[in-house]
Amino acid sequence: MVPKEKNSKTLVVDGDTPLFRCAKALQKDYIEINWNDFTLDLDNKTKFIGGKLKGKEVYGKLNEINDRHGISLTIDDFDITPKTVLIDAKNDAQRLEIGMRNMRKYIRDLKELPWVKNIKWCLSSKNNFRKDLNHDYKAQRPEKPKLLIDLKNLFITEFKNIITIKDMLEADDLLGIFGAWSREYYENPKDSPFVLTGYDKDLLQIGNNWFFNFDQRDQGIFWIDEFTGHKNLCTQILQGDTADNLKGLPKITSEIKARYGVATGGCAIGKAKSILSECKSIEELYMAVEWCYKSYYGDNYIKPLTMMYKLVFLLEKEGEIKDFPFKL
Repeated sequence: MVPKEKNSKTLVVDGDTPLFRCAKALQKDYIEINWNDFTLDLDNKTKFIGGKLKGKEVYGKLNEINDRHGISLTIDDFDITPKTVLIDAKNDAQRLEIGMRNMRKYIRDLKELPWVKNIKWCLSSKNNFRKDLNHDYKAQRPEKPKLLIDLKNLFITEFKNIITIKDMLEADDLLGIFGAWSREYYENPKDSPFVLTGYDKDLLQIGNNWFFNFDQRDQGIFWIDEFTGHKNLCTQILQGDTADNLKGLPKITSEIKARYGVATGGCAIGKAKSILSECKSIEELYMAVEWCYKSYYGDNYIKPLTMMYKLVFLLEKEGEIKDFPFKL
């Protein structure tokens, strides 16, 4: 929905993604492909080996090479090196000013929404308590944009009055803490003037709060109730998160298949949702998750389930890392 009252809402923004996007736009990433004396530069690996790219099927240069020369080379026959080149500009200072112009536009576009009164911009700390819990957390992510740190520092200097950073916390933890405070402070949480704003599906576990997706601004704000928030969290615990290097439930066992009617193999999002689809209460959601982990890990399930919960659960109070609410 779109709020009717003008200047009535405060956006609490997970600001990491806009900053990352603006820093990423200051460079061009590509791959260099070498085989004997053959060299080729392409935007990405899919354009070389083929597959789905932005919803369309790409045949791939490798297939074209094999077809043209009647050979059967595979990707293993080539040396593939990731490369990065910064956009054309006199120097990094000019590139960073381009990045800052784009960040100012993000702020301006949000402020121009007629129902927005204020903005609170949350950013992640350079330290992260989850990496202390599990060194593999986000370990597989590609290298960050070259000018990200410099752009972040400039942004913090210019917009320090609206920015919140807490040591050891990620931006979405700050939204989790703010969301918990908001639903406790207002007798009717829907009366809250605060709207949690971001792009990350992780935020949708923060129940009893208003949300806004800047990439889908025409949809306005929407409400996530308490049950749906817990259901979204439990879905993550089962599914995992490849972007954060979290495996979730490693495999659907035959026992899980018999009970929930889902196919064996990995626990993709569709299977996770099916497992939780018949749950009618928050307690039933967590019992289903616990039962599935116990089915896979046996009596040793408590440790991996506790770790997974701590890694995906967004904090509600600074420094308070909760344990999974075991029921069985």
